[in-house]
Amino acid sequence: MEVNRREAPLYGQVEANVRLQASAPDGAEFYVVVQGSRLTHVTTAKRRDDGLTLCFTVPGHDLVEVVCVTSYFYSEDQVKPCEGEASLEYFRDVAQEAAEYLSAHKDQLSPQSYLEVLKRFPAWADAADEEFPAGGLERDEEDVRFRECRGDESGLRHLDEKITQAMANIDYPQQWKNSQPREGPASQARQRPVCSKDGAITAIIPPQSD
Repeated sequence: MEVNRREAPLYGQVEANVRLQASAPDGAEFYVVVQGSRLTHVTTAKRRDDGLTLCFTVPGHDLVEVVCVTSYFYSEDQVKPCEGEASLEYFRDVAQEAAEYLSAHKDQLSPQSYLEVLKRFPAWADAADEEFPAGGLERDEEDVRFRECRGDESGLRHLDEKITQAMANIDYPQQWKNSQPREGPASQARQRPVCSKDGAITAIIPPQSD
């Protein structure tokens, strides 16, 4: 099994494709599981016309790390794994850094705080100009978009959307950590949708305590 992208920002919300090694029955429902060291995500996937490619929205995660990506299909009242697995690396980008700063200082922000924020944004923009170590085209593409933000209204809106997604993702793991689930992870996945995009619902399943 192969994933068409090697990296994704920590807040996710980017499209990825999984290439299957074998076809599944017609009418099957597909799911992609993204497993990290502390959180496991289950998200729905759509099969493309070629019958071997699954499209899904990468969920937001809680740690910068390499995660395992596997896929499953549901058919005739049975859930079966698709062959193979792949990896995906989450990284911290400019929008994530901005969101973390704003979240950490949210109780200290005032009408004059924008001056301090403006001082920090040039540093983030300069960081986006630097060439990252080898690791994937996806990160370079995001850097180009962030560089285009300066002096570009549409680019600024794009950055604003990314920061909003990153801030929303920061809150989710903490909400799950503080929750007291009464049922198992499978029930939690059905009852606690985290985000929805193009009909795909993602749920976070926290690890079970020993």
